[in-house]
Amino acid sequence: MLGRYKARFFFKLGYSLSNAQRLSEDLIRIAQTYPVVSQTTTPFGTKFVIDGKLLTPIGISVKIRTVWFINADEKTPRLVTAYPLK
Repeated sequence: MLGRYKARFFFKLGYSLSNAQRLSEDLIRIAQTYPVVSQTTTPFGTKFVIDGKLLTPIGISVKIRTVWFINADEKTPRLVTAYPLK
């Protein structure tokens, strides 16, 4: 159910299957531009929480929380989730 909520949220902001690459790029831009809010290290890897503003295809700026994880044996982060902040 939560996944459907997030998909609807991003669709309302102008993201769709035809511009999914833009959403990916916009979320990566948040990770590259804004500071880490929190960081947690476990034996499995490190989780990073980064909050930032997303400038959407329809021209709205929205505060988004992104969560990234780097496996202990890797160097490349992967997106775990992204959702709006109030």
